[in-house]
Amino acid sequence: MSNRDVAVSFVQAFCYGDINALEAVLAEEFSLRGPLFDFHSKSDYIESLRADGMDRGECEILGMVGANEVVAVFYSYRKPTSVTTVAQMFWFVDGQISKTLLEFDPKGI
Repeated sequence: MSNRDVAVSFVQAFCYGDINALEAVLAEEFSLRGPLFDFHSKSDYIESLRADGMDRGECEILGMVGANEVVAVFYSYRKPTSVTTVAQMFWFVDGQISKTLLEFDPKGI
């Protein structure tokens, strides 16, 4: 899979609430920074998702840029009571996501 494909897989897995699919595309040295949380390891991120549970939603990919070590995906994330537009950048190492920067308006969730 290309890095673009992996980024889309992450977005879809997150939106659909598939923690196992998320875990499969993350590097061990994973970090995430966003408006609500910062994680500095794959295990902390996955444990948090499992502890809090994930709402099943839907996503629509609005656009993408990048193709090599950095890919940005722009998408709408729909849950039963809300829709949020998200911009997310992904950095890759050996075909896995090593870092992501997540931007959205937290009032929309």
